[in-house]
Amino acid sequence: SYFRFHPAVEAHVRCYAVLHETDAEAKISFPFQTRTMRLTHPDDTRGGMLFLPVPSAVTHAIDPWSPLYPPALARRRRRHEERLD
Repeated sequence: SYFRFHPAVEAHVRCYAVLHETDAEAKISFPFQTRTMRLTHPDDTRGGMLFLPVPSAVTHAIDPWSPLYPPALARRRRRHEERLD
């Protein structure tokens, strides 16, 4: 096989969150919404490359721009920012 003589040594990583969202009144459901997740390691702004021959960890920071950030915290943050304006 090709990989027997030419092993893959590098890969690019992308992560996605699959969310099941509802509108503000919880009347309409939007299943299977995909959101890209920014990576801090490997850095996705530099291509998100991994060196395959060694074990690696993929890291995503859960900040206000993360799809995994709790909605209640996002609402509280928006209200706080509106009061500051």
